[in-house]
Amino acid sequence: MIDGKSIIYLLPAISAVLWGLNFSIYGHLFRSLNVPTLFLYLGATYIALAIAVSCVGDAKISLLAPFETLSLGFFFCTVLILGATAWMITLNVVQQVSPTYAAIGEVAYPIFVPIFSYLIFRRNEFDVATVAGGFLIMLGLFVMIYFKSKGTST
Repeated sequence: MIDGKSIIYLLPAISAVLWGLNFSIYGHLFRSLNVPTLFLYLGATYIALAIAVSCVGDAKISLLAPFETLSLGFFFCTVLILGATAWMITLNVVQQVSPTYAAIGEVAYPIFVPIFSYLIFRRNEFDVATVAGGFLIMLGLFVMIYFKSKGTST
């Protein structure tokens, strides 16, 4: 039986299922829509969700909080730009190659999290499981990219 505290460990799997469904639907939508149109509607949806969550929950929207310090403002703006750019690239791959290829390729980002956490914030998040899992992810990406580039997969 899963208790309330343990549910947090299931959430990444639930998120993965939702992303899988999402990527599949994007592949279908991009037969008729383009990435900028989707971005416009995503932005409007995020604004509506932010307002709804703020009204229902304890967390309230603070337009000034991200800019209380110079470093916080810098990291906040960096996250907005990097996230939007990465998502736009991913969506273009979904549109031009396939949702499956984009999703498998995107799965490599956990490899870079501990690297950047260490380089930028001096947080050491490396352990045997992280290094071994990262190696397997990179091996899987290599196999996928190699065979896709040779045209031997469908």
